Amino acid sequence: IKPFADEIVVVDTGSEDDTLEILQSLDVKIGHFKWCDDFAAARNASLDLATGDWIMWLDADDYIPSSEWPKLRKLKKMKPDKGFMFILKNEGHGKESFWQLRMFPNLPNIRFIYPVHEQVAPSLEKAGFPLIKADVTVVHTGYDSRETVLAKKNRNLKLLLRRTQAQPDDLLSRLFVGLMYFSIDKIEETIEYLGPLVADRKFYAEHREPYAIAAIFLARAHLKYDRYEEAKRILENILACGHKSGLLFVTLSKCYNQLDLPEKALELLEKYSPYITAPTLIPSDLEALESNALFQKALALKKMGRLKEAFLLCRKHSDGTSRFDDLKLLAEDIAKEIESRADAARVFEGIISSSYATPDDLFRYANALIRDGDLTVAQNAYEDVLKRDPLHIRARRALAALLRNKGRLAEAASLLEEGLGYSGTTSDLLPDLLDLYFEQKQWEKILAIQVREDAFWPVRFAAYVHSGSILEASDEEIYSLLKPAIHSLGTSTELTIEKIWESSCGLNQREKFYLATACAKLDPSLKSAVSVAVGGYLDRGRATDALDLIEQFIQHHPDDPDGFKWLAKCYEMQGAKEAAALSHKQANKLSGASSFEVPGVLEKAL
Repeated sequence: IKPFADEIVVVDTGSEDDTLEILQSLDVKIGHFKWCDDFAAARNASLDLATGDWIMWLDADDYIPSSEWPKLRKLKKMKPDKGFMFILKNEGHGKESFWQLRMFPNLPNIRFIYPVHEQVAPSLEKAGFPLIKADVTVVHTGYDSRETVLAKKNRNLKLLLRRTQAQPDDLLSRLFVGLMYFSIDKIEETIEYLGPLVADRKFYAEHREPYAIAAIFLARAHLKYDRYEEAKRILENILACGHKSGLLFVTLSKCYNQLDLPEKALELLEKYSPYITAPTLIPSDLEALESNALFQKALALKKMGRLKEAFLLCRKHSDGTSRFDDLKLLAEDIAKEIESRADAARVFEGIISSSYATPDDLFRYANALIRDGDLTVAQNAYEDVLKRDPLHIRARRALAALLRNKGRLAEAASLLEEGLGYSGTTSDLLPDLLDLYFEQKQWEKILAIQVREDAFWPVRFAAYVHSGSILEASDEEIYSLLKPAIHSLGTSTELTIEKIWESSCGLNQREKFYLATACAKLDPSLKSAVSVAVGGYLDRGRATDALDLIEQFIQHHPDDPDGFKWLAKCYEMQGAKEAAALSHKQANKLSGASSFEVPGVLEKAL
């Protein structure tokens, strides 16, 4: 305080530590006040000792950052005919920030009122002094934990309840009790105290602003029970009485949205500023107020089908630094709704032209183009995503899949390899890259990738088998590679191909395919493994690999009709209609079916 204050007054209310000794060693004016459970009375005792033209008040757990000192030196030279509101930032738990009246002229008629939530603004307003917002920040450190905050609230509640018992006609104290109950989430007690106040016309006539606050928080209490109609009725009455505050507008717009009246919510938020910061008995968290207003506006736009506007509003105000994630979550919901629409590409095209668009938005646009079959533009969009954000894993995977489907396997592999250079081998890119290596039969590359020994073991085992390395591997190497399979089987019996294949039960479809190709190669008579391997090869368009495996299976099981059914599918994929028809005929013969079960086009070919 010393760098900007000409006089420092400290009023001690009964400290029991070394506060007084410290104060006596400093150049400050010391006052004493017998604590009487009245914060306003204690503050007014400090005003009685002050001799300067201006008063700036601080709590004992406030501090002024050095960046603010020059601002205060400048403000105190101004004519003392106004009040200044500063931004109060709470450190620790909560992180709120709100406007609070902190500096005002030192005049006998300017005094604090109310025993808790003490205020000087009513005195200033009565004296006709304007309230000006100044770019000065005061930091409050007292709310360092949830427990501390709750303890202070319970302390204030105790003081207020004592006062209401001593002075049952003090309606303002009853208001503060109701507000304190709301702050500690005791909703029934909130309604019990605030309900009669809102029904009291005398309270309305004598205390307009406190009455409005009581009504707003009564409505908010009803919202806790989803009583939107009741809350709307209360809030609309306050609005009709001329009360205007950001908290009223935001709360009422929430009611409208929940009652499927988004047009009214949007009209309210566009007609009135939700950021009115005139002094009130209960300061509103500025950041929370702004975030909630934007959320309700975006929600109203979404409900009205104006998805592009709603989405961009969320994007504009989601900078990643807010304490509130509601806008980001709403943006995700809107994006999902857009993605489900037939015109998704058109809507996203409008979004990505905005300066608020992100690589994620461009990625969604590319996905919509894929669904529309516009692969060339989709490829360009994915490439643009990676230019903006090389670490965008989903776009890299999608582009690699697109290139792969076009038969450009080497380019797809190169793209994934580049991505691994950014993000490391534990990335989601690695399974895709291993699958590409498998597709190209690049067994050495699969085996060269360094991963922990239990990771990606099915594809690595398949690479050992298909490359022939299994013939040169020691028993120790094989058992190390198959450790996950052994663990899943929980058996100490001899490890056979059948046993290895049994471990496929817990694998995903791709891993199961890898293991099936390895087991089927080692034992072509193992029908279940051959079936999975053949199906996987055919799904990948690799009829030749499937054909080799089927022919080996038929040598072991010449009387199994399934072998010839698989064979027929391979020939169909290769366009060999006569061979497919013969295979079908043999399958029917072995299964006891008549030849007419051969598909018509193949019967004709036969």
